[in-house]
Amino acid sequence: MNTDPTEYPNQPRIEPTEPISDANPYASIGPYYGNPYEHTEPPYYQSIPLVPPPPPGKRVGNILLLWIISIGGLLLVGVLIFFGINGFPWQQSRAVTLSPTTSLVPTATTIPTPATTPTAIPTSPPTTATPIITGAKAPYPASQIVADFYKAGLTPQATPIDTSWSCCQYYPEGGAVYWNDVQTGITMDLATFASIDEAQIDGKNLKDRGFNGYVVNYCLLSYGGNPSDVQSYLSIMDQICIYQ
Repeated sequence: MNTDPTEYPNQPRIEPTEPISDANPYASIGPYYGNPYEHTEPPYYQSIPLVPPPPPGKRVGNILLLWIISIGGLLLVGVLIFFGINGFPWQQSRAVTLSPTTSLVPTATTIPTPATTPTAIPTSPPTTATPIITGAKAPYPASQIVADFYKAGLTPQATPIDTSWSCCQYYPEGGAVYWNDVQTGITMDLATFASIDEAQIDGKNLKDRGFNGYVVNYCLLSYGGNPSDVQSYLSIMDQICIYQ
């Protein structure tokens, strides 16, 4: 309430003011200050409450929180960039641990090879069950050639006929005779054929069986071992086994 008694000539009189009592039934928020000469019901000044001030510190707290979040985000981005270039510590330690002990070269595995049972190689090819009989006639019989061997003292007097000719492809049309050489005792054989080709083919069959021999035109001389007087037989064959 204004109690100043001084009067100012150039200014209007200041009306006294005083606080309104809380006993006023219209007072919901106080205190209010109004004119004591106001007689409106309710007074005008009571209908307009004072604007309360903003709560202290709320805005400042929000700004501080934003700063903390911004700084934390920048630090996180920096950490990710740094370790993205240099690698994370657990990745580096794993690489260091595996490099001296881990080998990327595969280990070769030896596959065992099953043992094979050796097969004995036959000493001679299989025999011809039935030699070919052409029905042709040889130019001279084998017995005639062996008789000349006997005259030269190369064969004994008795010379059996060789009827087992399963060794070869062709059966000798002039027959076959075998004997034991007088000097060495080696078994020898002579056969005559109707053609020179038959004599050469049978001679090859005997050679495949491990026998030695010579073909002179239609005559085939074969033997085992190495008789010392083969040249004596060949000399007689050159004179008798002539080409016809």
